[in-house]
Amino acid sequence: MVISMQSRPYKLPLQDKGKNWRGLYFDGVASYAYVPSNTTINLDSSYTFLAALKVNNMTINPAQFIWSKYAANLSGALGVLNATDDKITSVVYRLGAGAVHYDSPIVKNKMALIGWSYDKPAQKSRIYYNGIASEQTAMGTMGSNTNVSLAIGTNNAANGNFFKGILFCLIYIKETLTKEQMEDILLGRTSPKRLDVRICHDYRLGHGKDLSGNGNDAVLSGTRWV
Repeated sequence: MVISMQSRPYKLPLQDKGKNWRGLYFDGVASYAYVPSNTTINLDSSYTFLAALKVNNMTINPAQFIWSKYAANLSGALGVLNATDDKITSVVYRLGAGAVHYDSPIVKNKMALIGWSYDKPAQKSRIYYNGIASEQTAMGTMGSNTNVSLAIGTNNAANGNFFKGILFCLIYIKETLTKEQMEDILLGRTSPKRLDVRICHDYRLGHGKDLSGNGNDAVLSGTRWV
């Protein structure tokens, strides 16, 4: 089922680059958000996550999670690895014991546009970061049990790996996207409204409501608007 975006063609942040955006701030200590488990957000087929963010803390070990939906052998995260000179050196996508590490000099307090895409039939994943995409990398299969909440800014249910920084948007699309598709959406060249969008949070609007029409609103805990 392809879900149309509500009210208007939806585009992501860089269409209005330079404006003083609002965002959802995570303190890196105890704040997080989540979307309660339901069938519309199960990771039981191919999918893509897209995010626009700024990182404030480069030293949390071993990783800061942007999103996580862990059950059986399934997990996704942005990792903070070998952080030196105010740079995160890798974006990470995890699937069970497997992981793709993609070199990405994310600079402290600078905008980062990131995509994680998983192709279930091919059992391969790709990471996108600020105009560059990795090659598809073999990852193995997903676990069948995905009936858990989608954690945002932490590793499922606030168990740690807290993100410190600002999230401007988070989108979950139930399709594998190419590098060009991820880039076009993140740069605001096109709207994802004709894709199978399951979550669309635009935190710049000052709320965590789901713009996809699926009712997958973010439940906030300890976060604040900046």
